[in-house]
Amino acid sequence: MSLFDMQETISQYVNMISTMLDVGAFVTDENAEIVASRLLYPHKQPPREKRTLVGQAIELQQPVIVDDRTQHHMCRECPSSNLCTIDGIIIVPIMSDGSAIGAIGIVPGRSKHSMFLDSKSHVQYLENFGKLISQQHNAIRDHEELIDLRHSVEILTSSVDEGLCIIDDEDRIVSYNGIFSGMFGPSRDYKGMDINQLAKSSALRSLIKSSRTGAKSLIVYLENSEKKRIFYGTVLCVPTIEEDIYRGQHVFFKDVQRMEGRVYKVSDPYERISFDTIVANQETGKMFDIAKQLAKTDEPVLLAGEEGIGKTIIARAIHNYSHRSNGYFVTIDCKHLPIFFEGKPISLKHMLSSSNRIDYINLAHKGTLLFDRIEFLPMYLQDQLLQFICTNELMDDSNSNEIKIDVRMIFTCCEPLSDLTQKGMFREKLYKRIAQHTILFPPLREMYDSKREVILLSFEQYKKTEQKEDLEMEPEALDILCDYYWPGNIVQLKIIMARIVAKCEKIVTVADIEEFGINDQERYIKPIKQFEQEQIEKLLAAGKTKEEISKLLNIGRATLYRRIKQYNIKI
Repeated sequence: MSLFDMQETISQYVNMISTMLDVGAFVTDENAEIVASRLLYPHKQPPREKRTLVGQAIELQQPVIVDDRTQHHMCRECPSSNLCTIDGIIIVPIMSDGSAIGAIGIVPGRSKHSMFLDSKSHVQYLENFGKLISQQHNAIRDHEELIDLRHSVEILTSSVDEGLCIIDDEDRIVSYNGIFSGMFGPSRDYKGMDINQLAKSSALRSLIKSSRTGAKSLIVYLENSEKKRIFYGTVLCVPTIEEDIYRGQHVFFKDVQRMEGRVYKVSDPYERISFDTIVANQETGKMFDIAKQLAKTDEPVLLAGEEGIGKTIIARAIHNYSHRSNGYFVTIDCKHLPIFFEGKPISLKHMLSSSNRIDYINLAHKGTLLFDRIEFLPMYLQDQLLQFICTNELMDDSNSNEIKIDVRMIFTCCEPLSDLTQKGMFREKLYKRIAQHTILFPPLREMYDSKREVILLSFEQYKKTEQKEDLEMEPEALDILCDYYWPGNIVQLKIIMARIVAKCEKIVTVADIEEFGINDQERYIKPIKQFEQEQIEKLLAAGKTKEEISKLLNIGRATLYRRIKQYNIKI
C-alpha cells in the first residue's frame, strides 16, 4: 500500500507539526511525491525530484540537514538548484521493515530559524512522527494481508456459503462446489466447460475478462435459451496471480434469494432481552434510562455509535420494554440493500417484501421495525422512507391504494449522519426527522472513568455463566484489559471475556490475557496515547486556549477535557 492511502491522517500530522514548530511541513512517498504539505510561505517550495535532498534522504535512509543551501554540496549539485527558493531544510526518512517508504520534512520561513540551533531534537521529533506513520502504515498493510489470507482460506475450504467455481487462465471450469451446481443444474458436469457458456451474457464475459488484473464484482442477470432466469445476483471474480503470471480466477455467485435471509431478520415476539440483562455501568445506565423513556412513546429513535457497541441488542430491549413487546421485532440490514437494488429502483414497499412471499411490513404491524446501518440506505429510498415515517402509509403495487401500517421505527448508524448530510450523502429532511431522539453510545476506549467497571461487570457475568464464582483476576491483568484499545467495543469484550473465563480455573494472569493478543494491540496504541498527551501538554504550555487546542487536534472540547483528566495533565 502507499502513503497516499493514509493521506487524510498524514495531513493532520503535517498540520500539527507546522503549527507546533511554526514552519512549513510536508510528507512525501518513496518516489518523493508530495502526500501532504502545509507551507507557511508558499514561495518556499521544497524540491520534489527524486535526485534532490528529499530523494537523498530516502535513498540513503538518513536524515538530511541543510541550514544554508548556498554552502551545501548537495544543493550545489542539485539539478533543481536554480529553481529552489528554500533557505534550509530538515528531512527524515520514514522507515518500515528496513526500507524507506517516504520522507517527512520541515522548511523554515527564514534562514536563521531556531530549528537549526537544536537540529538534533527536531530530527528526533520528526523521527517520532515518522515512526507513528510507519506503525499505522504497517497496521493497515497487515490488515489487508490478513483479508487476502482469509479470502484464500475461504477459497480452499468447501464451506463457502455461495456458489463457487474455479477457472483456469483459459476460462475453463476446474472445480466447483455444490451450491454452484444447484444454481445452474446438478445433472451436468461443469468441469472443462468454458464459464462463458453458462449463459449468453456479455456482462459476465466482460466481467471475467476485466478481472484478470484485480478483483471485481457486478450484478448479473442470467437466463437460459428459453428466456427463463437461472441466476440473478452479484458475481465476484478474484484472480489468482503467481509471480506476476495470471493463473485463473475464483468466481463467486451470490444469488439474491440466498442473500435475502441475511438482510431480513425476524425475532420471536416472546424472545426476552431486557435492559437488566445487558452489562451496563453508571454511564450507560443513564443512557438506558433515556431509552426506557423513549420506549414508552412511538417516536423514531436513532441509536448511534461505533460497531460493536451493541446497538441492535439495545433496540430489541427498547422493543421489549414498550407496549409493542407482544409484536414482532423485524430487522432490515440496510448495508446489503444496495446490492439488491443498484441500477434498478425499487419502491419501499418492494424492499419490505420478500420473494418468498413473507411480507415483513405485515409482520412488523403492531411491532417494531429496525433499520440497521441506516447510512447505507440508497438515496432514492430515503425520500420514500421519510414519507413513510410521517404518514405510516405505503402505496400498494398498483400505486392506487394506500396501505396503513402501525409500526414503531428504530434506526442505528455507525457513521455520523450529520457529516454525511453536510456532504450530500444523506437526506437532510430524513436526518432531522430521525435524529430528534438520538442516543449516542461512546466507544469503550473513551469510557475512561468507567471502563474498569464495565470490564469487571462482564467478568462477574461470565463467572456466573461458567459457575466459577471463585475465579479471580490479577491486578496487572486487569490493568492490561483497561489499557487495551478495544476496537471491537463491547462485543469484542464479551467474546474475549467469555474465552478467558472458560479457559482459566483459579486466577486470570497476565500470561492468560496476552494469549489472546491483547498486549500486541497495546504496543501499537500506547505510542499514539503518549503522542497525544505530549501534544496537549505542549499546546497548553504555549498558552493555547482549550478551544484552540480542540481545533488543532481535531477533537471536541468534551473529549479534550476527558483526555486532560485521563493523562493527569496539570492546567
